[in-house]
Amino acid sequence: MRADLGRLGSGLLISLLAIVVTAVVLETLATVWEGIMANGRNGWTLVASRRLDLVKYGEGDRIYYLFEPNKTYRWEGIDVEIDSYGIRGPEISQDKGPEQFRILNLGDSVPFGWEVEFEETYGHILQQGLLLRNSERNVEVITVAIPGWTPAMAHSYLVDQGLALDPDLVVLAVTVVNDIYGSGPQVSRHGSVTDWLRDNTHTWPVLTTQARLLLARALDPSFLPVLNPPRSAQAYFPLNEDDPRWANLLDPILDIERACEKAGIPLLVVIFPTAMQINEDAHPDLPQQMLEDLGVQLEVQVIDLMPIYRQECSRVGLDECTGLENHLFADVWMHPSARGHELAGQALYSAIDHVMSSAR
Repeated sequence: MRADLGRLGSGLLISLLAIVVTAVVLETLATVWEGIMANGRNGWTLVASRRLDLVKYGEGDRIYYLFEPNKTYRWEGIDVEIDSYGIRGPEISQDKGPEQFRILNLGDSVPFGWEVEFEETYGHILQQGLLLRNSERNVEVITVAIPGWTPAMAHSYLVDQGLALDPDLVVLAVTVVNDIYGSGPQVSRHGSVTDWLRDNTHTWPVLTTQARLLLARALDPSFLPVLNPPRSAQAYFPLNEDDPRWANLLDPILDIERACEKAGIPLLVVIFPTAMQINEDAHPDLPQQMLEDLGVQLEVQVIDLMPIYRQECSRVGLDECTGLENHLFADVWMHPSARGHELAGQALYSAIDHVMSSAR
C-alpha cells in the first residue's frame, strides 16, 4: 500500500514538474515571439495596444490615465520613452521661465505619435517651427496624450494637473475615429482569468493572436477586428446631428473651454479626419461641421485638417490616398503618418503665431 502511494506521489510530482517545465518553455518561446511581433509590420497594433502600462488618476467620472513613469518601449523599431510625469518625450519641467510661451497639447494616440518617431509628431514639429519664427521667445510644446484618452479624460487631466503647468495656450486634438464612441484606454479590470492571462503572460496573447490570424486568413477577416476596422461611417459617428451621442464629444469640449476661459487661457481645437473621409469611401464631414459650429458658438478657433489632407492627396495623386494605410495614414486605425503629422504641424503655425503675437 505504501509502495503504491509512493509511486502515485512520484507520478504526480513528475507530472507537476512536466507541466511547470512546459509552461516555462512556452512562456520563454512566447516572450521571444512577442518580441519579434513587436518589431514586425503590425507591432503597434498587435502588441503595443495591449502592453501599455498605465496609471489611473481621479475618481468617478473624473478619471484619466497617464503612463507609468520612466518606462521605455520599442515597437516596429521606434523607441517610445516615457518621462517621470508619465508622458512621452523628453523630461519636462513644471517651472516656466518669464519669456517662455508654453503650449499644452492634449489628446489621444494621434498627438501621442502612434507609429511615428517622437520627432515626427506634429507637437514636436510645431515647437521647432515656432522656435524658428520666434527666436526671441522660448517656445515649449508639452504633449500630454494617452492612447485611448477621451475628450472627457483630457478635461479631467487639464483641471487636475494641466493648468498647474501654467500654459499660455491649450491645443485639443479631436480624433474623429474614436473620440465620439470611445470609452477610454484598454486597461484590464482583471475581471476574468483570461484578463489575467493576457496581462501577466506572453503565452496567452501569442496563442490567441495567432489563432485569430489563422482564422482571419482562412475564413473571415472579422475574426481579427483589430486589423479590420469597420468601413461604414456610422461605426465612427452618428449620421444625424440631433443624435444624443454627440454629447460624448461636445460636452467635454465645452468643459475644457470653460476651464480655459476661467484661467484666461485661449483654446484651439484641431480635427483629425478618418482615412475614409479622405479616400474613396467619402464619409460625410458631419463631425467637422458640428465642431466648427461649436467653435463659432464659443469663439474658439477650430482647424479642420480634412481640406489640407485632401489637397495633399490631389498633389500626390488620389491613388496614394486609397485604402486605410496610405500616404497620410500609418495604419488601419487611421493614425497619421509622418507626412500627416507634418501637415498638421504646418497648419497650426500661423494660427498659434497669431496667438503668440497677441500675448506679447
